[in-house]
Amino acid sequence: MSATTTYQPLDTEAALVTSVQLPIVTVEGFTNITPGEVVIFESGALGQVLTFTGTKITCLLHSKTAVGTGSTVLRTGKQLGISVHDQMVGHLYSPLGASLGTELTAAKKTEYREVDTAPPPLTERHLVADQVITGYSVVDLLLPIGQGQRELIVGDAKTGKSEFLLEIAKSQAATNTIVVYTSIGKQRAVVKHLYDQQQADPQLKQNMVIVASTAQDPVGTITQTPFTAMTVAEYFKDQGRNVLLILDDLSTHAKFYRELSLVARKFPGRDSYPGDIFYTHARLLERAGCFDTADKTKGVSITCLPVAHTTNSDLTDFIVSNLISITDGHVLFDQHLFAEGYRPAIDTRLSVTRVGKQTQTPLGRSFNRTLTSFFATYYRTLELTHFGTELSTQSQQVISRGNQLVAFFSDKSLTRLPLSVQLVLLGMVWHGWISSEQGHELSTCKTALASAYQDEAHQTLFDQLTGAESMDSFLEQLSKEQEKILPLCKPTSKN
Repeated sequence: MSATTTYQPLDTEAALVTSVQLPIVTVEGFTNITPGEVVIFESGALGQVLTFTGTKITCLLHSKTAVGTGSTVLRTGKQLGISVHDQMVGHLYSPLGASLGTELTAAKKTEYREVDTAPPPLTERHLVADQVITGYSVVDLLLPIGQGQRELIVGDAKTGKSEFLLEIAKSQAATNTIVVYTSIGKQRAVVKHLYDQQQADPQLKQNMVIVASTAQDPVGTITQTPFTAMTVAEYFKDQGRNVLLILDDLSTHAKFYRELSLVARKFPGRDSYPGDIFYTHARLLERAGCFDTADKTKGVSITCLPVAHTTNSDLTDFIVSNLISITDGHVLFDQHLFAEGYRPAIDTRLSVTRVGKQTQTPLGRSFNRTLTSFFATYYRTLELTHFGTELSTQSQQVISRGNQLVAFFSDKSLTRLPLSVQLVLLGMVWHGWISSEQGHELSTCKTALASAYQDEAHQTLFDQLTGAESMDSFLEQLSKEQEKILPLCKPTSKN
């Protein structure tokens, strides 16, 4: 392990430790110290100033090194921060800026940045106009995410959220987007698995930074994890790179923040969380967004995907409801859908995207409106079958088409598709061209079309078709090209 940030003590002022109640240490003797300043204890441990009470100062300890009553404390004159540089990609970092795992080569140019800063003002922000292509059709077509959007990923434990996020990270890394993956207070095995995934994938190794704390780390260090990750994301954003920031997860962060707040005697509120928990998360997430470049001709973004855990999909949980009100929408993972085999197990009826639809193409928006209306009809019709009601021919057709669309949006094969391929495949499903009776299995067709799209001629054809302004005109053009498109789905096709 090599530290990337060092603090030098100032000899101008010293204080003494008067009491220790981990992770809070009380000191006396400073007369000119500032809130948030880093202090160094006699044992070498780092601390951070939290509050002032008369002559007493409470400090948050960022180390497991023992701190004894009566020991000396020195100021550093610096706020907590890390050294950032271009060589951070492909590595794993602690919240205090230490490189873990493989050793770093010496960076030619480093920059010291404080980890807790104010969000940029509205005057520096740019319109969210471009879409993040995740490769998951249920997200890209029904719940689009814009570059610079903050979309909450929420759901019960063991419903596929982490796998979903890692696949999105791979998709974005392949587009030369910087991915900052944050693991907050997880078990060491989880962090190791994430690190192994990064090292095994060339694109992740070239474009992903991991910031991680484990459950065994000091509480103070764990609570700094998302702020450090945001600081790393801001550095690459300032270099002109689009960034995808994954915060896994803020529910765990809130629990550790509550723990240290109770020890620090902050007044507890609902569920014993401190009154400033909403402000803490809002101040963090407001640092994401789409921002003007230096010449103000385009935007450069930090797309943030914070994660929160629910119990039995309860969206009224205190932390979850807070995060929903802070973010620009949420994607809900449902345990029942997961148990039934849907991948990703996203409940589209309870999921929301507030700014993502404005980033879709005209064809994407047209499909989105039609599909939203159709699925509302499909689920109402499906409920009638529970009562043994005899369905009309029209209702049977709605259920048949709905079942095929549900199968289309469920991707058990984890095949990531370009947006043009997704739209063409969706049009084929809508036309009823893909069915088991015809020998065109959906999973086979997905793989075949993705492969065919690598050919320049097919790519040009798909892009021309999906350039249509409306769903009706697209379906009409797709019908004219049926003889060219449909053979690409055959299992024996070489394309």
